[in-house]
Amino acid sequence: MVLDKTFRQWGIGGLLMLAGLLVGCATRDLQTTAELSPQRRAAIEDYLQAKEQLRKGDQQAAVAALQEAIRQDSKMVMAHSLLGDIYKNDHDYSKAASQYEVLVDLDPDTADNHAKLGLMYFLLHRLESAAKSFLKAVKIDPKNFDAHMNLAAVYLALDEPAEALQYAQRATEINSASAAAWCNLAICYDSLPVGPVKTNQFQHAEQAYRRSLELNSEQVQTELYLAQNLMRQQKPAEARSVVRAVLQAENSALTHKLLGDTWFLERKFDEAVKEYDAALKLDPHYFKALNEKGWVLMTQYQDSMELDENKRAMAMQTWQQSLRLNPEQPRIVQLVKQYTQKQLFQP
Repeated sequence: MVLDKTFRQWGIGGLLMLAGLLVGCATRDLQTTAELSPQRRAAIEDYLQAKEQLRKGDQQAAVAALQEAIRQDSKMVMAHSLLGDIYKNDHDYSKAASQYEVLVDLDPDTADNHAKLGLMYFLLHRLESAAKSFLKAVKIDPKNFDAHMNLAAVYLALDEPAEALQYAQRATEINSASAAAWCNLAICYDSLPVGPVKTNQFQHAEQAYRRSLELNSEQVQTELYLAQNLMRQQKPAEARSVVRAVLQAENSALTHKLLGDTWFLERKFDEAVKEYDAALKLDPHYFKALNEKGWVLMTQYQDSMELDENKRAMAMQTWQQSLRLNPEQPRIVQLVKQYTQKQLFQP
């Protein structure tokens, strides 16, 4: 049985905190009127007009006003910051990054500026650049919670869970009341490579998941991560209890698939197949449920000393159906090839 590692995909979706890094950086831009050049005064007027347009909901006019402000004064920090924020909120991450790059050049000593740029790099999948930006943010401000959270996400996306762990731990120290921080920490523990040095990693992960759920019990995804963690600890009954609780609120293909996994781990094959079939009824394209159903059938074939040819044929049919849905599964391709050859060369 191959357990899902959906936490590996949490990075961009849920793990990364899309924090409101909309700081009003730049009161330094508003000097006394006597000190201002005509261009500077015009730039400030355009900036204030942009703020008013945003208040009215006219984003297009606000962007035009900010662009004019920057034309009048290319070093206007708050105009670059606000324009970047608009692009970010509009999901135009490339344009947002361009504004934030100017922002950090103009104001390199503000941690949130680097954090904003790091967030855009992350969303653009420029992970190395994102890490550098967040590292600058935490160097300037060692208590910057969002930067630590996002650094953990970046290093997880880079498949460097040991690096991620230290920043996730620090995030829980900065804000011990954050459910998201404890969940991130648990994911980091769960992502560490298994080895003799890290024999307690799954227990540490379980504790962190449970702490997260104590702080916020309305976290279905965290409950599912906890269930998978319990499976890795060979605790199928406990995992099943967690999944059943989730199932009351979310009758999804994933929950039925995980429930099937708990039965499979206990070698209760009929119960496992029943749950995999329930998952496939909800989502006929859920190839992971097909894979696990195939494993159940093939396990039964092996338990029969490879005499129950019907189980082998059913397993092969199930895996072939999975490959039609997703051909990019080398392990399943190899299994189909292996057991096809087994049939061909049997005496």
